[in-house]
Amino acid sequence: VEAQKEKAVQAFIKTVGAMAEKALEYNLPIYIETFDYKWDKKRLLGPVDFSAKVIEEIRANYKNVYLMWDLSHGPLLGEKPDVIKPYADILGHIHIGCTKKLDDKLYDWHPGFYRPGAINTEKDVAELLQVLHDIKYRGAVSFEVKPEQEQHPLEVVNSAKGVLLRAYEIFLENNL
Repeated sequence: VEAQKEKAVQAFIKTVGAMAEKALEYNLPIYIETFDYKWDKKRLLGPVDFSAKVIEEIRANYKNVYLMWDLSHGPLLGEKPDVIKPYADILGHIHIGCTKKLDDKLYDWHPGFYRPGAINTEKDVAELLQVLHDIKYRGAVSFEVKPEQEQHPLEVVNSAKGVLLRAYEIFLENNL
C-alpha cells in the first residue's frame, strides 16, 4: 500500500508541476487543498504536514503552487487551525465551513452552521482568525457551505455571516 501511495504522490507531483508550468504563462496560482483520507472522501493528500511536504516539493520548481486549508476538514483530519502556522509562507487560500457528523461518522458535506450534525462553530472560526492574524496572513478567505435539502440558500448565507461576525467579536475580545 505504501509503495502505491508513493507512486500516486509522485504522479500527483508531476501532474501538478505540469499544471503549474502552464499556469505560469497566465500568471495564475494553483491551490492544493488538504482533504481527509480516513472518513469520507479518502483522498491522497490528507494532513497538512504531509500535504505541505508535497507542495514544498512542487514549489522547488514552481512558486505559484500554494496550500489551501479548509476549517471543515480539520475535524476529519484531527487538526486545529494552529496546524497551519509553520506553513504561512505557502498558505494561499482558506475555506471556512462545517463538517457534518451523523451516527458517529464524519462527512465532508459543508452544511450550513448550526444545522443538525454540523460540528464547526464560531469558536473554531475565531480560533482560525487568531491564527491567521498571528501569521500575518493576507490571502483569500472564503466560505464553503451549501444548503441542505429543503433549506433556503439565504439561511446558509446569513448563518455564515452571523458566524463570521460572532467569531470576529470573539477575536476582538481576546485581542483588545
